[in-house]
Amino acid sequence: ISFSIGTVFAHAITPVFTVIQTVADWGAQVQQYMPPITSPTLGAGIMYVLVVLSAVGIRAASRRGSFVHRGVVVVALIGVVVFWRDWWPEPSVAFLDVRQGDATVILSPEGRVAVVDAGNRNEFADYGERVVAPYLWSRGVTRIDHLILTHADRDHMGGALYLLDEMAVGEVVLGPVAGESATEREVIDRCATRSVPVRRVASGDAIDLGGAELFVVHPPMEWPGNHEDNDLSIVMRLEWDGTRVLLPGDIEVEAETLVAKTDCRADVLKVPHHGSRTSSSAAFIDAVAPRYAVVSTGGRYGREAVSSQVLDRYSQRGITVLRTDELGAVLLTMENGSPRLVGTRRVRPANPVPKRAGTTHGDGQ
Repeated sequence: ISFSIGTVFAHAITPVFTVIQTVADWGAQVQQYMPPITSPTLGAGIMYVLVVLSAVGIRAASRRGSFVHRGVVVVALIGVVVFWRDWWPEPSVAFLDVRQGDATVILSPEGRVAVVDAGNRNEFADYGERVVAPYLWSRGVTRIDHLILTHADRDHMGGALYLLDEMAVGEVVLGPVAGESATEREVIDRCATRSVPVRRVASGDAIDLGGAELFVVHPPMEWPGNHEDNDLSIVMRLEWDGTRVLLPGDIEVEAETLVAKTDCRADVLKVPHHGSRTSSSAAFIDAVAPRYAVVSTGGRYGREAVSSQVLDRYSQRGITVLRTDELGAVLLTMENGSPRLVGTRRVRPANPVPKRAGTTHGDGQ
């Protein structure tokens, strides 16, 4: 009887829930058209303070002083708009915190922008929308020159759809082998709709970034198609101001063996396959011989996915490991000709990362 009574009341309030859902859906649609809001630069903050102080001064000043203060307000307001974002972003490589996925943003010395992978897109979150695009906007970037998607796994390629919809993209770069992934097909279809050229690369190809260059070291054009998708990942070596960064996607031991025979030495290694036990073989680490290794990982599977045996291999070789689940985004810049890596999260990590001379780590969790 109580169930029947409850059913009657449930049906009675259905119109109320329908109205609430309709209003919520309408609000969500409106929000999509709002301009992106990003944090201001230091210059914009100073200008804003001048606006506030001058506005206070207008009330306390004489007519002549009030006129001066009004002029300062106008100039400072213009300055807030002009300096809200960096006009000349510092060259950098940012390993973004997209939880269990990959997204790396390269800002070259001549202002060209390469995005290597764009994080996941699923029913819970779109990391292209949540992380990658806001980071680019915060640096004053409105155009991606090269959107490079190392392979078709959704945690690398999913966020690219949002970037294609919301930003100008010069080209999308894919590996030499066309896969069966629905996500890859959707990306290619979106490129056709947006008139974005698609370029396929293989080992031996290069991408000029202006003051920096990306060299493709894997896979070869004739790499057999029966290999695991992870082993088909584009592997690139970034050369910038005498520093090398190796971006290996999700390659596993078989592909690592091939890459280890190439010119793959690097100062900084983006650890393959999120630190999984299927990658980072001893022979591969020795061939790359990095000083620093960045692990892009996080979310529900973060700590389980990072193999303790893999971490031990890096530690035994004196390689500093930086994890995005502990440090947030890891930013690589150059300081006196040497790489400087900084974690951007400001909370103390659960497992503190050891420091090396010449390297600054932000606190993380």
